[in-house]
Parts: sequence; structure tokens; C-alpha cells
Amino acid sequence: MTFTAEEIRKNYEGFSNEKLMRIATENAGTLSPEVVSILKDELRKRHLIDEHIERSIAIQAKELTEQELEAFINLIETLPCPICSTTSQRLNLSSVFSVTSFIIITQFKGKNVIACPDCLVKSLRRADTSTFLLGLWGIPWGVIRSVKALVNNSISRKRVHQRSPLMKEFVKLKKGEIERWKNDSTNLLNLIKKNNEYVG
Repeated sequence: MTFTAEEIRKNYEGFSNEKLMRIATENAGTLSPEVVSILKDELRKRHLIDEHIERSIAIQAKELTEQELEAFINLIETLPCPICSTTSQRLNLSSVFSVTSFIIITQFKGKNVIACPDCLVKSLRRADTSTFLLGLWGIPWGVIRSVKALVNNSISRKRVHQRSPLMKEFVKLKKGEIERWKNDSTNLLNLIKKNNEYVG
């Protein structure tokens, strides 16, 4: 189903400021140029647009160059750790897996955590402990998925000091928000904390 420009305009008029800002900084890359223009008009009408939002919208419509990608990764890596606040180690990203089982139900969870290497190791160990205590009880998948989680976490633990390829993917996914907050370390750190709270 396609909407006319006028229908889209009416929709945007009904959205909250927060929702419009989320579209501008997270989803503008998926919009057609005509819809982006409507979005910008609505943001201007509400006095929400500034040079940071303009750049955030623009950067989502293109591929990052290697230089831009490296600059964004460096911004993230040099933030204080969102868990312990240390600034003595560069941040990295690790996938942390855990398993919870109850007889015939087994749940395999994974999340990407950005933190300093020490905190990543602690997060991985906590996930392992949780898996040992709660994951092995499911039949038959509890044992199988628990072993998978433990092996993956063990591999991740050995690599906490090597830049994860997932960091590039995170930056590509969040480039609009990173562009918006690149000169505001508090909000950039909040973006990382929000990522760490999400469990997929």
C-alpha cells in the first residue's frame, strides 16, 4: 500500500516530537527523497531541526567511507566504559550468550555488549554462570544450546582485546545517531547504554 505525499504529511503532523526525531536519526536512510523532504518540513515547523539533525539525515542516505567509519568507531572506542566508567582501556563489542531452560522449554539469548575488555570478560562470565545454573535443564535442547553458548562466550573472551568486526556493523546501523551525537559524549554514551540493555 502506497501513501500520497499529503497522507504522509498528515501522518507526520500527528507524530510526537520524539517519534519524529527517532525517524530522523534512525530511519531516514530507508525513506525516499520526497518523504525525507516532508520529514524535514515537519521538523522545521516544530523548530526541531539543526545542523546535527541535517547531517544525521544526510549520512543515512549514503555509505560511510572508510575514513568516516574509522572516525565513528574511534568515537565509540574512546568513550568511558558504560559499565565501570574507566577511560584507561578502549571499548570493544562482544556477543554475550546465555541459555535458560525449564524442562521442555529452552531459551537461547544473545546480546551485543559494548564495554571495556575487563567488563566484557565479567559479562561473559556472568552469562556462563547463568547458563550453568539455568540452561542445562531443558530436554533435549538445554544441553545442546548451553554448550553452544559456553563455546561462543569462550571464543569471545579470548578476543576482548581485538577490535570486533561487529563494531563496524554497529556503527553502520547507528550512523545517524552517532552523527547526531558525535560532539556530545553524554548522549553518545547513552546510545551505548541503550544498546547494552537490549536483549535479542
